[in-house]
Amino acid sequence: MNYFISENAFEFNSGTEFSQAARTSMYNSFGNLTLFVTRNYTPVFHRTIKTLGLNDHQVLNMYDFFQEATRVSRVKQNLRESVTIPKKRYVIESPNPDQSLILNEGRTVAKVNVMPATVALMGNVEYFDRFDHIVARDEWDYRGFKSSTAYFHPNGEVSLQKFYTPVGKVVLEITHMNVQGHLMPTMYKLINYCGANYRFNTENELFTFFMNEQLKQNPGTIILERASMLNTIPGIKSTKGKYFYLHSSHTNLKGQLLTTLVELMRGALDFTGIIVSTKQQQQDMQPLTTLPVLAAPDTIVKENKTNLLANCKSHKILVLGRIAKEKQPQDALYILKSVQASVADATLEFRGYSTDRQLLNELDLLIEQLGLKNTVTFGNYVVGKMLDDVIEGAQVLLSTVPTEGNGMQNIEAMSHGLPVIAYNVNYGPNTYMSNEQLVPIGNYDQAANRIVSLFQDDKQWQEASILASQQAQLFTKDSVYKQWQDLNLQ
Repeated sequence: MNYFISENAFEFNSGTEFSQAARTSMYNSFGNLTLFVTRNYTPVFHRTIKTLGLNDHQVLNMYDFFQEATRVSRVKQNLRESVTIPKKRYVIESPNPDQSLILNEGRTVAKVNVMPATVALMGNVEYFDRFDHIVARDEWDYRGFKSSTAYFHPNGEVSLQKFYTPVGKVVLEITHMNVQGHLMPTMYKLINYCGANYRFNTENELFTFFMNEQLKQNPGTIILERASMLNTIPGIKSTKGKYFYLHSSHTNLKGQLLTTLVELMRGALDFTGIIVSTKQQQQDMQPLTTLPVLAAPDTIVKENKTNLLANCKSHKILVLGRIAKEKQPQDALYILKSVQASVADATLEFRGYSTDRQLLNELDLLIEQLGLKNTVTFGNYVVGKMLDDVIEGAQVLLSTVPTEGNGMQNIEAMSHGLPVIAYNVNYGPNTYMSNEQLVPIGNYDQAANRIVSLFQDDKQWQEASILASQQAQLFTKDSVYKQWQDLNLQ
């Protein structure tokens, strides 16, 4: 058994989760049993994994494990049909499609928030006292059972959270206490687990216990995908091997080792080895650690084809991925401005999500200053067929990321036959792309000239599309699986 471990499956997943999920699917497709393992509590987890192409048999969540809910069939819980709301005593009013109020003699005693992206299904239920203060909140699992209840102090902060099995048995409690003026989780208590109670100080300690329990039943190899969870691994016993997959560069832009990796690199965390995406990074990292450093791709493409220029929106540049300051999205705007000097109708679309409101405001201001307001758009985060359509509708993918682990967005675009222009950075692009596709970091004019050439020469564009498709062959399922098997992981 293989366990690929991370924090969560999110509404907006990053390349790390997509890589982890694709590898999980790949391993299972070859009969190599593998689980996508997550730590965090998420009531919609079993809906979210579908966006990653996974099913319930390919995943294992820590809270599901202790809630005896790893294999639960979905039963939709409509709020007006739920037996948890006595209809003879309470009146239900729905001021909008996203919530309903539970009234008793005209007073709002509870509010039901509909589960996002559903119609009238139970999401969570907030309960109020006579002063309209929230006193408790029930969270409903996507599969249709009450999963947890949080209880609140008068100031609105959580004091205690209880977790239930699908039949309503309390199996876990999290106590929140005041620590230096802040309420925070201070005890995780398993209740009557295998006939005993267990207490843990942190969620990571609970996770270590969970993995040891799972490994007693199904020993196997661990691959951790997130540096934030490095400290959960030393306490995990009975594994065939414990590896950390680094999806990014091991250094910052100044060439300094990331502080999150210092203990790992000096061998203090009981890992068997480190895995990176490219042999180039493997060679650079190996002298820095006594641990074996291995290399295997973190990207797997579903299909590989050559696109037709007729399918593309003329002169459209696509920037794909999370919009964050470290990815230098402003560079794409300067490059577009330079492109428009030769191709006046060139446009740019950002496709991804951002949690940085200040950055988005700064980009809006720069768009205004450069006179690009009518030629730059920010599209919604999409996956699956919708993402395929976005890629195949563009004429060029532009990557201005100054540091890479592999460059998943480039490879995904290339598998659709979309030409890519990217900064020549370590690691990734310069290991699978040719010189004519790469430009020096910050050289806006050279990047623009490459794009203009593709826009103005249909024959050159078609040749670039064919080349991109050929380069993506390195990342097909069969090719990637062989490279992983060649690692001979313990």
